[in-house]
Amino acid sequence: MRRIVAKAAERDVAIIENDMHGELAYESRQPSSLKKFDEEDVVLQFSGFESTLGPDWNIGWIVSKHQQRSLARKCFFDNLGAGNHLMQRALSLYLSTRSYDRQMRRTREILASRMRRGLAFVSQHFPENCAASRPTGGVMCCFARQPMKSTGRPQTRPSTLDDRAVMTDHLPVFDVRAT
Repeated sequence: MRRIVAKAAERDVAIIENDMHGELAYESRQPSSLKKFDEEDVVLQFSGFESTLGPDWNIGWIVSKHQQRSLARKCFFDNLGAGNHLMQRALSLYLSTRSYDRQMRRTREILASRMRRGLAFVSQHFPENCAASRPTGGVMCCFARQPMKSTGRPQTRPSTLDDRAVMTDHLPVFDVRAT
Protein backbone atom coordinates (compact mmCIF):
# COMPACT_ATOMS: atom_id res chain seq x y z
CA MET A 1 0.00 0.00 0.00
CA ARG A 2 2.83 2.34 0.83
CA ARG A 3 4.34 1.77 -2.63
CA ILE A 4 1.03 2.49 -4.37
CA VAL A 5 0.71 5.83 -2.57
CA ALA A 6 4.38 6.67 -3.22
CA LYS A 7 3.96 5.95 -6.97
CA ALA A 8 0.82 8.09 -7.10
CA ALA A 9 2.63 10.96 -5.37
CA GLU A 10 5.63 10.56 -7.68
CA ARG A 11 3.40 10.81 -10.75
CA ASP A 12 1.06 13.44 -9.25
CA VAL A 13 -1.96 11.13 -9.53
CA ALA A 14 -4.88 11.46 -7.11
CA ILE A 15 -6.29 8.36 -5.41
CA ILE A 16 -9.90 8.27 -4.26
CA GLU A 17 -10.31 5.73 -1.46
CA ASN A 18 -13.77 4.47 -0.56
CA ASP A 19 -13.62 3.45 3.11
CA MET A 20 -17.38 2.95 3.55
CA HIS A 21 -16.90 -0.58 4.92
CA GLY A 22 -13.74 0.16 6.91
CA GLU A 23 -15.53 -0.16 10.24
CA LEU A 24 -16.94 -3.56 9.30
CA ALA A 25 -13.65 -5.39 9.86
CA TYR A 26 -14.20 -8.68 11.69
CA GLU A 27 -11.44 -7.84 14.15
CA SER A 28 -11.83 -4.77 16.34
CA ARG A 29 -9.00 -2.92 14.60
CA GLN A 30 -9.65 -1.56 11.15
CA PRO A 31 -7.61 -2.77 8.21
CA SER A 32 -4.91 -0.53 6.87
CA SER A 33 -5.91 2.15 4.39
CA LEU A 34 -4.07 4.03 1.68
CA LYS A 35 -4.62 7.30 3.58
CA LYS A 36 -2.43 5.98 6.40
CA PHE A 37 0.60 6.09 4.09
CA ASP A 38 -0.29 9.41 2.45
CA GLU A 39 2.37 12.01 3.24
CA GLU A 40 1.79 14.11 0.12
CA ASP A 41 -2.03 14.30 0.38
CA VAL A 42 -2.68 12.45 -2.88
CA VAL A 43 -5.34 10.22 -1.26
CA LEU A 44 -8.86 11.61 -0.89
CA GLN A 45 -10.64 9.23 1.49
CA PHE A 46 -14.37 9.18 2.10
CA SER A 47 -16.62 7.23 4.40
CA GLY A 48 -19.94 7.51 6.16
CA PHE A 49 -22.56 5.86 8.32
CA GLU A 50 -24.77 4.36 5.59
CA SER A 51 -23.08 0.95 5.67
CA THR A 52 -23.03 0.72 9.47
CA LEU A 53 -26.27 2.40 10.55
CA GLY A 54 -28.36 2.08 7.40
CA PRO A 55 -29.23 4.08 4.30
CA ASP A 56 -31.28 6.65 6.22
CA TRP A 57 -28.06 7.86 7.88
CA ASN A 58 -26.69 9.55 4.79
CA ILE A 59 -24.00 11.42 6.75
CA GLY A 60 -20.36 11.04 5.89
CA TRP A 61 -16.98 12.69 5.69
CA ILE A 62 -14.09 13.32 3.36
CA VAL A 63 -10.45 13.35 4.48
CA SER A 64 -8.17 15.50 2.32
CA LYS A 65 -6.01 18.49 3.26
CA HIS A 66 -5.53 20.15 -0.13
CA GLN A 67 -9.04 19.52 -1.44
CA GLN A 68 -10.86 20.57 1.74
CA ARG A 69 -11.78 24.13 0.70
CA SER A 70 -12.89 23.29 -2.83
CA LEU A 71 -14.95 20.31 -1.61
CA ALA A 72 -16.60 22.39 1.13
CA ARG A 73 -17.38 25.15 -1.39
CA LYS A 74 -18.84 22.66 -3.86
CA CYS A 75 -20.99 21.02 -1.19
CA PHE A 76 -22.23 24.40 0.00
CA PHE A 77 -23.14 25.67 -3.46
CA ASP A 78 -24.70 22.36 -4.47
CA ASN A 79 -26.77 22.51 -1.27
CA LEU A 80 -25.27 19.21 -0.12
CA GLY A 81 -23.66 20.76 2.94
CA ALA A 82 -26.93 21.85 4.50
CA GLY A 83 -28.05 18.31 5.23
CA ASN A 84 -30.51 17.43 7.92
CA HIS A 85 -29.32 19.13 11.09
CA LEU A 86 -31.68 17.09 13.28
CA MET A 87 -30.19 13.84 11.91
CA GLN A 88 -26.67 15.20 12.47
CA ARG A 89 -27.54 16.14 16.05
CA ALA A 90 -29.16 12.75 16.71
CA LEU A 91 -26.09 11.01 15.32
CA SER A 92 -23.81 13.15 17.48
CA LEU A 93 -25.77 12.21 20.61
CA TYR A 94 -25.83 8.54 19.63
CA LEU A 95 -22.07 8.46 19.06
CA SER A 96 -21.43 10.09 22.43
CA THR A 97 -23.26 7.30 24.33
CA ARG A 98 -20.93 4.49 23.16
CA SER A 99 -23.99 2.61 21.86
CA TYR A 100 -22.43 2.78 18.39
CA ASP A 101 -19.36 0.90 19.66
CA ARG A 102 -21.58 -1.86 21.11
CA GLN A 103 -23.59 -2.05 17.90
CA MET A 104 -20.42 -2.27 15.80
CA ARG A 105 -19.01 -5.09 17.96
CA ARG A 106 -22.25 -7.04 17.52
CA THR A 107 -22.41 -6.30 13.78
CA ARG A 108 -18.79 -7.49 13.33
CA GLU A 109 -19.59 -10.73 15.19
CA ILE A 110 -22.62 -11.38 12.98
CA LEU A 111 -20.73 -10.64 9.76
CA ALA A 112 -17.78 -12.84 10.82
CA SER A 113 -20.18 -15.67 11.63
CA ARG A 114 -21.89 -15.34 8.23
CA MET A 115 -18.50 -15.38 6.52
CA ARG A 116 -17.46 -18.56 8.36
CA ARG A 117 -20.75 -20.24 7.36
CA GLY A 118 -20.35 -19.11 3.75
CA LEU A 119 -16.78 -20.38 3.56
CA ALA A 120 -17.86 -23.68 5.13
CA PHE A 121 -20.50 -24.00 2.41
CA VAL A 122 -17.90 -23.32 -0.28
CA SER A 123 -15.55 -25.84 1.28
CA GLN A 124 -18.27 -28.49 1.50
CA HIS A 125 -19.90 -28.07 -1.91
CA PHE A 126 -17.19 -26.80 -4.25
CA PRO A 127 -14.45 -28.98 -5.72
CA GLU A 128 -11.62 -29.87 -3.36
CA ASN A 129 -9.01 -27.95 -5.32
CA CYS A 130 -11.15 -24.80 -5.62
CA ALA A 131 -9.63 -21.75 -3.91
CA ALA A 132 -11.69 -19.17 -2.00
CA SER A 133 -10.58 -15.81 -0.62
CA ARG A 134 -10.89 -15.17 3.10
CA PRO A 135 -12.06 -11.55 3.55
CA THR A 136 -11.22 -9.82 6.81
CA GLY A 137 -14.30 -7.64 6.88
CA GLY A 138 -17.33 -6.23 5.15
CA VAL A 139 -20.38 -8.05 3.96
CA MET A 140 -20.19 -11.65 2.73
CA CYS A 141 -18.21 -11.41 -0.47
CA CYS A 142 -15.57 -14.00 -1.17
CA PHE A 143 -14.14 -14.93 -4.51
CA ALA A 144 -13.91 -18.57 -5.53
CA ARG A 145 -11.62 -19.77 -8.26
CA GLN A 146 -11.74 -23.10 -10.02
CA PRO A 147 -8.50 -24.71 -11.13
CA MET A 148 -7.72 -24.33 -14.84
CA LYS A 149 -7.68 -27.19 -17.29
CA SER A 150 -4.57 -27.58 -19.41
CA THR A 151 -6.51 -25.64 -22.08
CA GLY A 152 -6.46 -22.52 -19.88
CA ARG A 153 -10.24 -22.64 -19.30
CA PRO A 154 -11.91 -23.32 -15.96
CA GLN A 155 -13.00 -26.89 -15.40
CA THR A 156 -16.69 -27.63 -15.80
CA ARG A 157 -18.56 -27.70 -12.54
CA PRO A 158 -19.11 -31.05 -10.88
CA SER A 159 -22.64 -32.44 -10.87
CA THR A 160 -22.78 -32.33 -7.05
CA LEU A 161 -23.38 -28.56 -7.09
CA ASP A 162 -26.92 -28.88 -8.47
CA ASP A 163 -27.12 -25.28 -9.70
CA ARG A 164 -26.63 -23.84 -6.20
CA ALA A 165 -25.30 -20.40 -5.44
CA VAL A 166 -23.68 -19.00 -2.33
CA MET A 167 -26.05 -16.33 -1.10
CA THR A 168 -25.72 -13.38 1.23
CA ASP A 169 -29.17 -12.24 2.20
CA HIS A 170 -30.61 -11.60 -1.28
CA LEU A 171 -27.44 -11.07 -3.37
CA PRO A 172 -25.67 -13.98 -5.13
CA VAL A 173 -21.95 -13.86 -4.42
CA PHE A 174 -20.78 -16.78 -6.51
CA ASP A 175 -23.27 -18.23 -8.93
CA VAL A 176 -22.10 -21.59 -10.23
CA ARG A 177 -24.64 -21.40 -13.05
CA ALA A 178 -22.57 -18.62 -14.60
CA THR A 179 -19.51 -20.87 -15.04
